[in-house]
Amino acid sequence: MANLQTDLNLTYLLFGAFIAALAMVQSIFGVGLLIFGTPALLFAGVRFDEVLSVLLPASLSVSVLQIVCDGRPKTSEIAGYFVYMLPALGIGLLVALFAHVPGLDLFICGLLVFAAVLRVSPNYREKLMAFAKRFSRTTLIAIGMVHGMTNMGGSLLEAYVSSRESEKLNIRQSIACGYALLAGSQLIVLASVGRFQVSAATGIAIIVASSVFLTFGRRTFALIHQTRYRVFVSVLMVLAASALIAKRALV
Repeated sequence: MANLQTDLNLTYLLFGAFIAALAMVQSIFGVGLLIFGTPALLFAGVRFDEVLSVLLPASLSVSVLQIVCDGRPKTSEIAGYFVYMLPALGIGLLVALFAHVPGLDLFICGLLVFAAVLRVSPNYREKLMAFAKRFSRTTLIAIGMVHGMTNMGGSLLEAYVSSRESEKLNIRQSIACGYALLAGSQLIVLASVGRFQVSAATGIAIIVASSVFLTFGRRTFALIHQTRYRVFVSVLMVLAASALIAKRALV
């Protein structure tokens, strides 16, 4: 019995450290818990609906804290999220729970790497911003659908927002709002079909993620220079693409 308790304590400790690391990333960039947590937990043998039940509340907690601390983004951005992104999210999540779409992760990988390369070039960055503004409705629908089906749409949301905004605070504000709406809507859909499961891991993830943002995440975000932040976001996109590739190869 003592050995069992020790194993459980070690498991929770490792899980807490895992969540803390991802929460630190999300505290700075607005995304992280879902992008990297989803493939890792799936690789560990956790079912997709269980992954959502653990990570979504933690991600929602950090996003809400970011909105409270940073302020909400432009009203036009919020309206676009509600009208175009969230309905597509609901459809995508239902497809993911009851069907399977092959090859979607590889398509997302290509988009992420392409967007990351464009963002580090001043000339191509302007073209990327123009594209995001011109096709904003289609892009938001695609983000919602992809996120519902894979839980990895945050990486595309990062690319979309950072292509429309240049200031790091505005970027994180918009991403936090979009991410909060995505997570909240996912939880509603999960609960409505009876697939949301509250566990000890859910509570640990919420507490750890919120604590990391309030203690270290906000300070670290303030210390990062605007130019470096733009480069770091591009690196994050490539890492997210790598996480998707690892998910496909290992799960």
